[in-house]
Amino acid sequence: YFGALAKELGIYLTIGMAEVDPADGQFYNAAVAFGPDGAIVAKYHKINLFGLEHRFLSAGEGISTFATPFGRIGMIVCADVYSANPMDLYAREGLTALALSTSWASMNTGMESFRQGALRTRTHVLAANQTYFPDSGVINPDGTYQSHIRQTTGIAYGYLPYLPAVSGATDRR
Repeated sequence: YFGALAKELGIYLTIGMAEVDPADGQFYNAAVAFGPDGAIVAKYHKINLFGLEHRFLSAGEGISTFATPFGRIGMIVCADVYSANPMDLYAREGLTALALSTSWASMNTGMESFRQGALRTRTHVLAANQTYFPDSGVINPDGTYQSHIRQTTGIAYGYLPYLPAVSGATDRR
């Protein structure tokens, strides 16, 4: 479904979801990126499980990026944004943006943690929260906000610098 949607709209689309690895039956809190052709271009499994997640999810083992005309994009899930690993690994990648899939409810806003993630990685953070905990936005590498959606649903708009096409997607699992 999401691949067809990305293809129809001609966009890169990242989606947070539960995923089961058919090879070993392990469940993960995952982010999946689809390219404009509808194909999966990258997957990321949350590394730092929060609360009771460890009871039913396995932890991921590495970072994941994909190449776009806007530069290299990394993916992260929820509480990973405030942890040294994987954030320090992403900081070394020279990313254009970090796509953050989250279901953040802590203290009713996650934007300060998202802002700290942008500062730590020196890249744009594209934070997309669930509609039942609306708090999303686009944060610049210097920690300033381009947009912030709080206590409502909608689209958080922002701008990324245009770079020549970049090759070399990586998946470090």
